[in-house]
Amino acid sequence: MTEKLNIKAVSRLVGLSEHTIRAWEKRYGAITPERASTGRRTYSMAETERLQTLYRLVCRGHSISSIASLPMPNLKQLLEPRKTEAKAEESPPPASVTDLQATHEAILGSLRRFDFDALSPQIAKAALRFDIHSFIHGVALPLMREVGRQVDTGSMLIAQEHALSVMLRDQLGQMLKTLNTDNHRGKKIAVATPGGDIHEFGILLSGIVAAALGWSVQYLGPNLPSEELARACAALECDVALLGTAPVPPEELKQPWKDYLRDLDDKLPKRAALWIGGAAALDGPLPRLKLRRGTEWIDSIEKLERLLQEHAEAKRS
Repeated sequence: MTEKLNIKAVSRLVGLSEHTIRAWEKRYGAITPERASTGRRTYSMAETERLQTLYRLVCRGHSISSIASLPMPNLKQLLEPRKTEAKAEESPPPASVTDLQATHEAILGSLRRFDFDALSPQIAKAALRFDIHSFIHGVALPLMREVGRQVDTGSMLIAQEHALSVMLRDQLGQMLKTLNTDNHRGKKIAVATPGGDIHEFGILLSGIVAAALGWSVQYLGPNLPSEELARACAALECDVALLGTAPVPPEELKQPWKDYLRDLDDKLPKRAALWIGGAAALDGPLPRLKLRRGTEWIDSIEKLERLLQEHAEAKRS
Protein backbone atom coordinates (compact mmCIF):
# COMPACT_ATOMS: atom_id res chain seq x y z
CA MET A 1 0.00 0.00 0.00
CA THR A 2 1.37 3.39 -1.00
CA GLU A 3 2.02 5.68 1.95
CA LYS A 4 -0.16 8.77 2.10
CA LEU A 5 0.62 11.91 4.06
CA ASN A 6 -1.66 14.63 5.38
CA ILE A 7 -0.99 18.28 4.61
CA LYS A 8 0.63 18.97 8.00
CA ALA A 9 3.20 16.24 7.43
CA VAL A 10 3.91 17.48 3.89
CA SER A 11 4.30 21.03 5.16
CA ARG A 12 6.93 19.93 7.69
CA LEU A 13 8.82 17.78 5.17
CA VAL A 14 8.88 20.31 2.35
CA GLY A 15 9.18 23.57 4.29
CA LEU A 16 6.12 25.16 2.67
CA SER A 17 3.16 26.50 4.62
CA GLU A 18 -0.16 24.71 4.29
CA HIS A 19 -1.59 27.90 2.78
CA THR A 20 1.03 27.89 0.00
CA ILE A 21 0.55 24.18 -0.74
CA ARG A 22 -3.20 24.73 -1.21
CA ALA A 23 -2.55 27.83 -3.33
CA TRP A 24 -0.17 25.97 -5.64
CA GLU A 25 -2.76 23.25 -6.08
CA LYS A 26 -5.77 25.53 -6.73
CA ARG A 27 -4.15 28.34 -8.72
CA TYR A 28 -1.48 26.51 -10.67
CA GLY A 29 -2.43 22.82 -10.67
CA ALA A 30 1.05 21.93 -9.39
CA ILE A 31 -0.24 18.74 -7.74
CA THR A 32 -3.46 16.72 -7.62
CA PRO A 33 -3.86 15.21 -4.15
CA GLU A 34 -6.42 12.53 -3.43
CA ARG A 35 -9.21 12.95 -0.92
CA ALA A 36 -9.67 10.68 2.07
CA SER A 37 -13.12 9.49 3.10
CA THR A 38 -13.24 12.46 5.46
CA GLY A 39 -12.72 14.84 2.53
CA ARG A 40 -9.21 15.86 3.60
CA ARG A 41 -6.34 15.97 1.13
CA THR A 42 -3.78 13.16 1.15
CA TYR A 43 -0.41 13.30 -0.61
CA SER A 44 1.83 10.58 -2.02
CA MET A 45 5.60 10.62 -1.57
CA ALA A 46 5.89 11.44 -5.30
CA GLU A 47 3.73 14.54 -4.84
CA THR A 48 5.75 15.51 -1.79
CA GLU A 49 8.98 15.22 -3.80
CA ARG A 50 7.41 17.31 -6.56
CA LEU A 51 6.48 20.07 -4.11
CA GLN A 52 9.98 20.07 -2.67
CA THR A 53 11.51 20.32 -6.16
CA LEU A 54 9.17 23.17 -7.10
CA TYR A 55 10.08 25.01 -3.91
CA ARG A 56 13.82 24.67 -4.58
CA LEU A 57 13.34 26.11 -8.05
CA VAL A 58 11.20 28.99 -6.79
CA CYS A 59 13.91 29.82 -4.23
CA ARG A 60 16.39 29.99 -7.13
CA GLY A 61 14.33 32.59 -8.95
CA HIS A 62 11.82 30.64 -11.06
CA SER A 63 8.18 31.77 -10.84
CA ILE A 64 5.76 29.07 -9.73
CA SER A 65 3.41 29.94 -12.60
CA SER A 66 6.09 29.10 -15.18
CA ILE A 67 7.09 25.71 -13.74
CA ALA A 68 4.00 24.35 -11.95
CA SER A 69 2.79 22.29 -14.95
CA LEU A 70 6.19 20.87 -15.97
CA PRO A 71 6.74 17.10 -15.58
CA MET A 72 9.28 15.93 -12.99
CA PRO A 73 12.06 15.12 -15.50
CA ASN A 74 11.93 18.71 -16.74
CA LEU A 75 11.96 20.08 -13.20
CA LYS A 76 15.00 17.99 -12.33
CA GLN A 77 16.77 19.23 -15.45
CA LEU A 78 16.29 22.78 -14.21
CA LEU A 79 18.16 21.81 -11.04
CA GLU A 80 21.06 20.26 -12.92
CA PRO A 81 22.94 23.36 -14.19
CA ARG A 82 23.82 24.30 -10.63
CA LYS A 83 25.67 21.01 -10.16
CA THR A 84 27.33 20.63 -13.54
CA GLU A 85 28.23 24.09 -14.81
CA ALA A 86 31.28 25.89 -13.49
CA LYS A 87 29.75 29.30 -14.05
CA ALA A 88 26.90 30.57 -11.94
CA GLU A 89 23.35 30.33 -13.18
CA GLU A 90 22.05 33.36 -14.97
CA SER A 91 20.36 35.64 -12.47
CA PRO A 92 16.65 36.34 -12.85
CA PRO A 93 15.58 39.89 -13.70
CA PRO A 94 15.63 42.10 -10.61
CA ALA A 95 12.29 42.75 -8.96
CA SER A 96 10.87 46.16 -9.69
CA VAL A 97 11.31 48.81 -7.03
CA THR A 98 7.58 49.50 -7.18
CA ASP A 99 6.69 45.87 -6.40
CA LEU A 100 9.16 45.73 -3.52
CA GLN A 101 7.89 49.01 -2.06
CA ALA A 102 4.28 47.83 -2.33
CA THR A 103 5.15 44.59 -0.55
CA HIS A 104 7.08 46.49 2.12
CA GLU A 105 4.16 48.83 2.79
CA ALA A 106 1.59 46.02 2.82
CA ILE A 107 3.53 44.07 5.45
CA LEU A 108 4.12 47.22 7.54
CA GLY A 109 0.40 48.01 7.32
CA SER A 110 -0.58 44.60 8.66
CA LEU A 111 2.00 44.92 11.43
CA ARG A 112 0.72 48.37 12.46
CA ARG A 113 -2.86 46.99 12.65
CA PHE A 114 -1.73 43.94 14.63
CA ASP A 115 -3.16 41.84 11.81
CA PHE A 116 -0.82 38.93 12.41
CA ASP A 117 -3.10 36.49 10.55
CA ALA A 118 -2.42 38.44 7.35
CA LEU A 119 1.25 39.06 8.12
CA SER A 120 2.54 35.49 7.87
CA PRO A 121 0.98 34.76 4.42
CA GLN A 122 2.27 38.13 3.15
CA ILE A 123 5.83 37.24 4.14
CA ALA A 124 5.54 33.74 2.64
CA LYS A 125 4.14 35.15 -0.59
CA ALA A 126 6.99 37.68 -0.84
CA ALA A 127 9.58 34.92 -0.33
CA LEU A 128 8.08 32.95 -3.21
CA ARG A 129 7.44 35.90 -5.49
CA PHE A 130 10.88 37.53 -5.41
CA ASP A 131 14.31 36.06 -6.06
CA ILE A 132 16.52 35.57 -3.00
CA HIS A 133 18.58 38.74 -3.45
CA SER A 134 15.45 40.89 -3.83
CA PHE A 135 13.73 39.26 -0.84
CA ILE A 136 16.73 39.83 1.43
CA HIS A 137 17.70 43.33 0.27
CA GLY A 138 14.27 44.58 -0.75
CA VAL A 139 12.00 43.04 1.89
CA ALA A 140 13.61 41.39 4.94
CA LEU A 141 16.43 43.84 5.76
CA PRO A 142 14.44 47.05 5.04
CA LEU A 143 11.54 45.76 7.15
CA MET A 144 13.71 45.02 10.18
CA ARG A 145 15.49 48.37 9.88
CA GLU A 146 12.25 50.33 9.55
CA VAL A 147 10.49 48.51 12.37
CA GLY A 148 13.56 48.96 14.59
CA ARG A 149 13.51 52.69 13.82
CA GLN A 150 9.80 52.94 14.64
CA VAL A 151 10.29 51.08 17.92
CA ASP A 152 13.09 53.51 18.83
CA THR A 153 10.80 56.50 18.14
CA GLY A 154 7.82 54.97 19.95
CA SER A 155 5.74 54.53 16.79
CA MET A 156 5.62 50.76 17.24
CA LEU A 157 5.73 48.40 20.19
CA ILE A 158 8.50 45.95 20.91
CA ALA A 159 5.79 43.28 20.72
CA GLN A 160 5.20 44.16 17.05
CA GLU A 161 8.94 43.97 16.35
CA HIS A 162 9.09 40.56 18.01
CA ALA A 163 6.11 39.29 16.01
CA LEU A 164 7.76 40.30 12.74
CA SER A 165 11.07 38.77 13.81
CA VAL A 166 9.45 35.43 14.62
CA MET A 167 7.61 35.25 11.29
CA LEU A 168 10.65 36.29 9.29
CA ARG A 169 12.76 33.80 11.22
CA ASP A 170 10.35 30.97 10.33
CA GLN A 171 10.36 31.94 6.65
CA LEU A 172 14.13 32.31 6.50
CA GLY A 173 14.56 28.95 8.22
CA GLN A 174 12.40 27.28 5.57
CA MET A 175 14.36 28.96 2.80
CA LEU A 176 17.69 27.88 4.26
CA LYS A 177 16.52 24.28 4.66
CA THR A 178 15.35 24.11 1.05
CA LEU A 179 18.37 25.84 -0.49
CA ASN A 180 20.79 23.72 1.52
CA THR A 181 19.33 20.37 0.40
CA ASP A 182 21.53 19.98 -2.70
CA ASN A 183 24.76 21.37 -1.25
CA HIS A 184 26.27 18.34 0.51
CA ARG A 185 29.40 18.43 -1.67
CA GLY A 186 29.96 22.18 -1.46
CA LYS A 187 32.45 23.94 0.78
CA LYS A 188 31.28 23.91 4.39
CA ILE A 189 30.53 26.98 6.45
CA ALA A 190 29.34 26.89 10.08
CA VAL A 191 27.24 29.84 11.26
CA ALA A 192 26.55 30.76 14.89
CA THR A 193 26.48 33.56 17.45
CA PRO A 194 28.55 33.61 20.68
CA GLY A 195 27.34 32.46 24.07
CA GLY A 196 24.80 34.93 25.45
CA ASP A 197 23.89 36.37 22.02
CA ILE A 198 20.44 35.05 21.05
CA HIS A 199 20.05 37.16 17.88
CA GLU A 200 19.90 34.82 14.88
CA PHE A 201 18.38 37.01 12.14
CA GLY A 202 21.81 37.92 10.76
CA ILE A 203 23.20 34.39 10.71
CA LEU A 204 20.03 33.09 9.05
CA LEU A 205 20.40 35.66 6.27
CA SER A 206 24.09 34.81 5.96
CA GLY A 207 23.29 31.11 5.76
CA ILE A 208 20.77 31.70 2.98
CA VAL A 209 23.27 33.77 0.99
CA ALA A 210 25.88 31.01 1.38
CA ALA A 211 23.47 28.19 0.47
CA ALA A 212 22.29 30.08 -2.61
CA LEU A 213 25.92 30.21 -3.76
CA GLY A 214 26.33 26.44 -3.37
CA TRP A 215 27.95 26.27 0.08
CA SER A 216 26.98 23.52 2.51
CA VAL A 217 25.67 25.49 5.48
CA GLN A 218 26.06 23.96 8.93
CA TYR A 219 23.56 26.08 10.87
CA LEU A 220 24.54 25.86 14.55
CA GLY A 221 22.26 28.65 15.74
CA PRO A 222 22.68 31.35 18.38
CA ASN A 223 24.20 31.31 21.87
CA LEU A 224 27.09 28.91 21.23
CA PRO A 225 30.17 28.72 23.51
CA SER A 226 33.51 29.05 21.75
CA GLU A 227 34.64 25.51 22.62
CA GLU A 228 31.40 24.02 21.27
CA LEU A 229 31.73 25.95 18.01
CA ALA A 230 35.35 24.86 17.60
CA ARG A 231 34.52 21.20 18.26
CA ALA A 232 31.58 21.27 15.87
CA CYS A 233 33.73 22.82 13.12
CA ALA A 234 36.31 20.06 13.61
CA ALA A 235 33.72 17.28 13.50
CA LEU A 236 32.00 18.77 10.43
CA GLU A 237 35.32 19.56 8.69
CA CYS A 238 34.24 23.14 8.03
CA ASP A 239 36.19 25.45 5.74
CA VAL A 240 34.85 28.59 7.44
CA ALA A 241 33.38 29.49 10.83
CA LEU A 242 31.10 32.52 10.46
CA LEU A 243 30.27 34.28 13.70
CA GLY A 244 27.39 36.75 13.82
CA THR A 245 27.49 39.58 16.33
CA ALA A 246 24.87 41.92 17.75
CA PRO A 247 25.14 44.93 20.09
CA VAL A 248 24.66 42.76 23.18
CA PRO A 249 25.49 44.38 26.57
CA PRO A 250 28.81 42.95 27.84
CA GLU A 251 27.17 41.62 31.01
CA GLU A 252 24.86 39.37 28.92
CA LEU A 253 27.71 37.64 27.11
CA LYS A 254 28.88 34.42 28.73
CA GLN A 255 32.47 35.22 27.80
CA PRO A 256 34.06 38.63 27.03
CA TRP A 257 34.32 39.20 23.29
CA LYS A 258 38.10 39.30 23.16
CA ASP A 259 38.40 36.13 25.23
CA TYR A 260 35.80 34.40 23.07
CA LEU A 261 37.60 35.22 19.82
CA ARG A 262 41.05 34.33 21.14
CA ASP A 263 39.74 31.05 22.52
CA LEU A 264 38.07 30.31 19.19
CA ASP A 265 41.22 31.24 17.29
CA ASP A 266 43.19 28.82 19.47
CA LYS A 267 40.76 25.86 19.26
CA LEU A 268 39.39 25.99 15.72
CA PRO A 269 40.94 23.50 13.27
CA LYS A 270 43.87 25.01 11.38
CA ARG A 271 42.08 24.58 8.04
CA ALA A 272 39.11 26.72 9.13
CA ALA A 273 39.03 30.44 8.37
CA LEU A 274 37.26 32.72 10.84
CA TRP A 275 34.77 35.30 9.53
CA ILE A 276 33.06 37.79 11.83
CA GLY A 277 30.04 39.82 10.81
CA GLY A 278 27.53 42.21 12.33
CA ALA A 279 27.95 44.90 14.93
CA ALA A 280 31.48 43.89 15.99
CA ALA A 281 32.64 44.17 12.40
CA LEU A 282 31.31 47.70 12.01
CA ASP A 283 33.11 49.58 14.78
CA GLY A 284 34.83 49.25 18.12
CA PRO A 285 38.14 47.62 19.09
CA LEU A 286 37.41 44.11 17.83
CA PRO A 287 38.37 44.62 14.14
CA ARG A 288 41.85 45.53 15.38
CA LEU A 289 42.18 42.36 17.45
CA LYS A 290 45.18 40.36 16.25
CA LEU A 291 44.41 36.70 15.62
CA ARG A 292 46.68 33.97 14.31
CA ARG A 293 44.46 32.57 11.57
CA GLY A 294 43.03 34.22 8.48
CA THR A 295 40.21 36.45 9.73
CA GLU A 296 37.70 38.51 7.77
CA TRP A 297 35.58 41.30 9.26
CA ILE A 298 32.32 41.52 7.31
CA ASP A 299 30.33 44.73 7.55
CA SER A 300 27.67 44.01 4.92
CA ILE A 301 25.82 41.20 3.15
CA GLU A 302 27.44 42.40 -0.10
CA LYS A 303 30.92 41.81 1.32
CA LEU A 304 29.86 38.37 2.52
CA GLU A 305 28.65 37.50 -0.98
CA ARG A 306 32.00 38.57 -2.47
CA LEU A 307 33.98 36.53 0.07
CA LEU A 308 31.87 33.43 -0.50
CA GLN A 309 32.34 33.67 -4.26
CA GLU A 310 36.09 34.33 -4.00
CA HIS A 311 36.63 31.51 -1.52
CA ALA A 312 34.72 29.01 -3.67
CA GLU A 313 36.59 30.07 -6.83
CA ALA A 314 39.95 29.78 -5.06
CA LYS A 315 39.25 26.14 -4.27
CA ARG A 316 38.22 25.34 -7.86
CA SER A 317 41.37 26.94 -9.27
